[in-house]
Amino acid sequence: MGGLDVAVGGKNKSAYLERQGPKVLRCESWDYDNTNEVAHRTVEEGERVGISALGYDSVGVGEGIRSTLKAREQQPRFRYYALGGNDAVSDTYWEQFQKQARDIFLNARAERWYKVKRRFEKTYKYVQNKRAGLEDKTPHSEMISIPNNPKLISQLSAPLEMRTESGKIKIESKDHMVARGIDSPDEADALVYAFAIDVESIGDFVFYGFDYTPKYDSQGNREKAKESYTKFAVDWGVINADESKRKNNFGSTYLTET
Repeated sequence: MGGLDVAVGGKNKSAYLERQGPKVLRCESWDYDNTNEVAHRTVEEGERVGISALGYDSVGVGEGIRSTLKAREQQPRFRYYALGGNDAVSDTYWEQFQKQARDIFLNARAERWYKVKRRFEKTYKYVQNKRAGLEDKTPHSEMISIPNNPKLISQLSAPLEMRTESGKIKIESKDHMVARGIDSPDEADALVYAFAIDVESIGDFVFYGFDYTPKYDSQGNREKAKESYTKFAVDWGVINADESKRKNNFGSTYLTET
């Protein structure tokens, strides 16, 4: 998986990160003057190592990435997902809070950062238990491993976890960080974007009717979905050259009803 935080001009740089499962493989910064160059470089790097999907910052200058990717004659050989900080939270039920995500987090940015925080907490606990000779059955897929990158490490702890008046968790804004003399955590944001997408969330392609609103019982268990759904076969990759498929093109995805 890949993650991209976009910045052009000025002090900040675009940051690109790759991970394989819970392990971060590399993270680097690019200094480009426009989003076209950032987008094309991202495609080159992603295709070179064969990433399956990319999560990228779509807010502000990030909108240029979306436009460039969609305009490419040859679509990337990976899926790409536009992520905004104010996106809606997931429909996850958090056992530790005994609440739905919508009742815990202000927005998607807060939930994404919190999920990464939980990975570090689980990893720390796992390592400590192993050193003490204690059994720890935490799946490796729920933990995280990062390179010894001082800049990335410092950025991951830079944004403050805050609370709204209603008690929801939010993450300090970049503007607020700048006001107290902290640079934008570009590489850390790239990591968060890379972990915001996973095989589980992009591996199922069952499209439920729009009239279906998930409901939960008092224990937070989601009710069984209605039996009205459509399954699709999914064809990734270069499809714009095929006139017969172009009308069903959604990003780099072609869906055929089965």
